[in-house]
Amino acid sequence: MTLTQRIRDIQDSIQVACRRAGRNPSDVRLLAVSKMQPVALIEEAYAIGVRDFGENYIQELLEKRAKLRHLSEIQWHFIGHLQTNKAKVAALNANYVHAVDSEKLVDALVKARQAFDAPLSIFIQVNLDDEPSKGGVSPTTVGFLADKILKEKKLKLEGLMCIPKAHHSPEQMRPAFRALSQMAADLAKSHVFSAPLQLSMGMSEDFEVAIEEGASWVRIGRKLFGDR
Repeated sequence: MTLTQRIRDIQDSIQVACRRAGRNPSDVRLLAVSKMQPVALIEEAYAIGVRDFGENYIQELLEKRAKLRHLSEIQWHFIGHLQTNKAKVAALNANYVHAVDSEKLVDALVKARQAFDAPLSIFIQVNLDDEPSKGGVSPTTVGFLADKILKEKKLKLEGLMCIPKAHHSPEQMRPAFRALSQMAADLAKSHVFSAPLQLSMGMSEDFEVAIEEGASWVRIGRKLFGDR
């Protein structure tokens, strides 16, 4: 199957899931997870119409960004675990950071972003299942971190992000996606945001369920680019 066919299939699936949920497909955006993928494949996806690409490793993001500067509309998302000592590089080279999970990291991003007029778009990563191997704040402390971010002019809180515990079937992921959606709704009741909170959730195997539960960004790698 060609890349064009895979992208078309994903877009069709997004539309079907939106219809089931009574949502507008334009409210769901595709984030192509391009980690470990060659630059030529990213260029091909861009030519087809994909604009948002997600990288997990800082060095890889830097190398690809340098090679693809000619793609004027490309948007880089850092979606991996971000160490504080790498925050400056992310803040200067990414358009979005999806895994913010501590006050210390927020402070580092703010400091690095001082020279920019436009704020850096970020998501709070929530560790829904309290998995020690994953980053993310606990559900009980999301509000506190949101309070801190909202006070910073150099950051824009786009929404919440999660990587739920893996299960055998997409349907088993639904409670986690629903929990993050409810968390965003609760935050909206207690905080003032400039725009509705977005949800970065859902990957190749479960993005349709994530959309049914309110996903705004679906992070898709294997289903889009094929096996690495």
